[in-house]
Amino acid sequence: MLITTSRKPSTKTRQLCKALSRVFKAECINRGKMSMRDVFLKTSSKGYETTLIINDFQGNPSKITFYGHQGQEIISLDVNIALPDSRLHIKPDNLSFKCDIVELSILKDILPVKSNDEHNYSNLVWIKNTDKKYQAVMDFIDKNGDGTGLKIYIK
Repeated sequence: MLITTSRKPSTKTRQLCKALSRVFKAECINRGKMSMRDVFLKTSSKGYETTLIINDFQGNPSKITFYGHQGQEIISLDVNIALPDSRLHIKPDNLSFKCDIVELSILKDILPVKSNDEHNYSNLVWIKNTDKKYQAVMDFIDKNGDGTGLKIYIK
């Protein structure tokens, strides 16, 4: 997976890009003046199937969009972000996925994770219900079973 940002990303957006690249063992690139076409060409030239683009609004990450290898939009999520103060202690090679929201279960096929059928609560990306303000929250659980502080609230 290739992860990049909008053309002039804020500091928070760049931090999220780097954090997600560490979690998913993906490549994070600075977009600069690259067009969308150039981003998709770079994705395919590096052999990746998916492109993740993080857009921001007023200095905060606001939208995460997943694209297929031919540039077709797979899913777009309006989000709010909580970034951790410290480094994430997740092992990307053992990362698993659990989703309690049927509409978002497509992310299991997009993200480089394995399904969590064993109910193991470490090295986990967990999409779960939240209050009525958001549709869901994507929570990242570290290798010790503790929350990392990185949360993606999906509107």
